[in-house]
Amino acid sequence: MVLYYSIVFGLLIFEMTLFGLMVFPFPKKWKRAALMKIDESGIIRRNQYIINIVGFFVFILFIDSVNRMIRATEEVNQANLADPRTDTQLHVKKFYSQRNMYLTGFTLFLSLIINRTFAILMDLFYVQEELEKFGEHSPVEHKDVKFYQESNDKQEKQIAELLKELDDLKRKDRDFELLKKQADNQSTEYNRLADQHNDLEKIREGRAEESKKEI
Repeated sequence: MVLYYSIVFGLLIFEMTLFGLMVFPFPKKWKRAALMKIDESGIIRRNQYIINIVGFFVFILFIDSVNRMIRATEEVNQANLADPRTDTQLHVKKFYSQRNMYLTGFTLFLSLIINRTFAILMDLFYVQEELEKFGEHSPVEHKDVKFYQESNDKQEKQIAELLKELDDLKRKDRDFELLKKQADNQSTEYNRLADQHNDLEKIREGRAEESKKEI
C-alpha cells in the first residue's frame, strides 16, 4: 500500500475508534464531561484548518481512485474482449483501485458522520445543562410560578362563570321581550274588543231611547 493510502487507512482506524467511543453507552455524566471538556478547550476550533486540509487531501485521493477504477475497469473489459485469458495484473490493478476508492470514500463519509454526531451530542448536553440549572432555582421562584398558575386557573374559571351568566341574562332578556310583545298584542286586542263593546253599548242605548220615544 502506498504511503498516503496507509495514512488514510490510519485515519480511518482513528475515526472508527473515535466514533465508537462517542456512541458507546458510557455513563452519561462521564461522556458529557469528556465531550464538553473537549468542546470548551477549543482544540477542534484551533485545529480546524489542519482538519480541512486533511479532508481536502482525502477528497483528492477519492477522486483519483475513482478515475483509476474506471480506467482499470475499461482495461479489463477490453482485455476480456480481446482475449478471454485476461492478465491477472489487470484484475489486481482493478482490485487495488476499488480498495482505494472504498478506503477514501468511507473515510470521508465517516468524518462527516463524526462531525454531525458531535454537534448533536453537544446540543443535547447543553440543553440538559440548562434544564438542570433551571431545576436548581430557588423554591421561591417555583412558588411564584405555582401561584401564577393557580391565579390563572381561577381567572379562567371566573371568566367561564361570567360568560355563563351573560348567556343566562341574554336568554332572560329574549324571554322578557317575548312576554312584552305578547302583552302588547293582548292589550291591543283587549282595547279593540273594548271599543267594539262600547260601540255595541252605544247602539243598544240608542235603540232603547228610540223605543221610548215611539211609546
